[in-house]
Amino acid sequence: MGQFISSNINISIPSSYANGFQIGLSLTDVVIVLAINGRTFQNLNIPLPVAKSMAEALDTIIADYENKTKTTVQGLKEMEQLLSGKEENK
Repeated sequence: MGQFISSNINISIPSSYANGFQIGLSLTDVVIVLAINGRTFQNLNIPLPVAKSMAEALDTIIADYENKTKTTVQGLKEMEQLLSGKEENK
């Protein structure tokens, strides 16, 4: 598996953009439903071993980005809390 830098991707396959998701689990797959502005538009079924490898790769690439840019990428829950002004109940 290789890593792409987005400006260098030149692949003639369909692409999608999502700014939200829902996630579920079947006996053999992780099910990811992609959404744009709250409207679902695509369903992905990913075998559990592939999903685990994908999660590890995402963790690695995000950590690399954070290290190189000396920033922390906030998750959606953190962003919602910051924007709403509400403190997290711990």
